Amino acid sequence: MNKYFWSLALLIIMSSCAKKLSLFNPNPDKFNLNNLEYEYIATKSKVRFEDNGKKQKAIANIRLKKDSILWFSVTPGMGIEAARGVVTQDEFIIIDRIHRSYVRRPISEFSDKAHFDLDLSLLESILVGNMIWPVEKKGEISKEDDFYIVSKEKGDLQIENYIGTNSMKLEKVHAMSDTTSSTLDILYKDFQKFSGHVVPSKVDAKISYKVLNRQKMSNITIEHTKVDIDQGTLTFPFSIPRKYKAK
Repeated sequence: MNKYFWSLALLIIMSSCAKKLSLFNPNPDKFNLNNLEYEYIATKSKVRFEDNGKKQKAIANIRLKKDSILWFSVTPGMGIEAARGVVTQDEFIIIDRIHRSYVRRPISEFSDKAHFDLDLSLLESILVGNMIWPVEKKGEISKEDDFYIVSKEKGDLQIENYIGTNSMKLEKVHAMSDTTSSTLDILYKDFQKFSGHVVPSKVDAKISYKVLNRQKMSNITIEHTKVDIDQGTLTFPFSIPRKYKAK
């Protein structure tokens, strides 16, 4: 499984938000986080990925059942599916249609590939543009210019969440792994209304990590062209062809 597919697997965890003040009823003097409530989400997204000068683009179809499964299908071009994958509480599986192979690993190994300590609930939160962990005490919140900043520390991760004072949505994230010194910076942009909900439609993300003591950088852009929220029960079709080889 080449690095492109690992990166596509990572980039599905991203989603978006930003300032379109007509969509909100701002009260900048009161912190009232506007998280998205949902059970099922399906998106169709344009994905652009750049890693050390190499560029790729694709269409990704993503389906999510909260606290259960994240499913995705990637089509780089010509309408032919190149990869399909699922992430659950315990494992992730990625089918590589091009090389007729698949990877099946515990979720802990996904964290190794992503250079962050990740699990399904964290991936879901990032995907929908929600705060990853809830505010537990007032001391976690500070105010700076047009943002409330919620600082969290959980295990290996230190995360600063920037909540817009007008949108009360997550607009920026800075995360760092104490173990690997990898960093993830996300800018959420372009709020739009889908299925009666105001949700992000675009995200720009930078991942900085080291390989053999050399600093590497990946840039990911996701633009949602369609988002369905709780429009009925979703299915998650997935099977590994018999002739495909395990990697």
